[in-house]
Amino acid sequence: MMKLVIILVIFLVISFPAY
Repeated sequence: MMKLVIILVIFLVISFPAY
């Protein structure tokens, strides 16, 4: 379960590049 959360977070970071 934790792995899914981590993958989702990473995907979001890649989708929305930090300014």
